[in-house]
Amino acid sequence: MTRILAVDDDPINAIEHGNLGLSYADKTHLMKRWQLLAEIDARLQTPPWSERRATIAVRRLGGEIEFTIADQGAGFAWETYLNYDPRRAFDVHGRGIALANTLSFSSLVYQAPGNVVMARADSA
Repeated sequence: MTRILAVDDDPINAIEHGNLGLSYADKTHLMKRWQLLAEIDARLQTPPWSERRATIAVRRLGGEIEFTIADQGAGFAWETYLNYDPRRAFDVHGRGIALANTLSFSSLVYQAPGNVVMARADSA
């Protein structure tokens, strides 16, 4: 189940944070005001955000499956999100990457500047 959540969360991050340029603080602010979906919808209709695309490639490597997710955003400092941070424990979001890294995949590797991530998991 955690693998399914992580596979769902990483593409959402690529769209919200990558292509649509929402910062962590932006998302927090919008979620607390129940305005996140309206802002996402507005940005999806507005250039330059509406012109950006995210891609997902999936391939089997022996007994593993590799997911490569890429967006057209500026990237981000992924290092600070790879593990659980107690300072974010009560935030309304921000645990998906740590969940993916610690529970869902055998490998989670970001490429600088942070707009491409490769995740591997056992195919069983």
